Amino acid sequence: MNVFAKSAVCVMLLAVGAAFAQAKKANDDGSYAEVSYVRWNIKSDSSSQTINPTGLRAIYGFGGNGLAYEAHLGLPLAAGSYTTVAGDDADVPGNIKIDTKITSLGLFAKLYTKASDDLELFGRLGMSSINATAEASTTSSTATAKASDKSTAWGYGVGVKYKVGSSTSVVFDYTGYNKLSANTMGLGVAFAF
Repeated sequence: MNVFAKSAVCVMLLAVGAAFAQAKKANDDGSYAEVSYVRWNIKSDSSSQTINPTGLRAIYGFGGNGLAYEAHLGLPLAAGSYTTVAGDDADVPGNIKIDTKITSLGLFAKLYTKASDDLELFGRLGMSSINATAEASTTSSTATAKASDKSTAWGYGVGVKYKVGSSTSVVFDYTGYNKLSANTMGLGVAFAF
């Protein structure tokens, strides 16, 4: 699925979510859904370069009184790339471009507090399964190779949620992952229902 199709699906999901959220009043269990654009920052093990793939993250959460539980699903949008230049490594026959995409699935506990009627501050702690898929291609030939690495890591983060409608909010957050030189920055929309 290309980026245009993924973007169209995202816009449709946002529209349906907004309509559903506006049609229903907030209920007692504090259920919400969130869709965010995320940018990964990953430090490459094989070089000093940073890889920045992007993706969409969907969150379903429920809770109340300052504590919520969340399920996270992250899907790739665009690969992050870096190039290993010939001469950096004697085993490399030419320039190699490496494209990396990230898929993730996680469960988090979220502690939050209201700074005002419209502003919420929160922190998250949980665990994620992260699958990184890399495709390497050389500039000197048409050869390509693919590899995948799956790991589980603790995730921790902070963020803010600002209410812009009766059940709609804008969300900005940062999440870091232990055991990985990785973190994400996310910007999205949340809907209470």
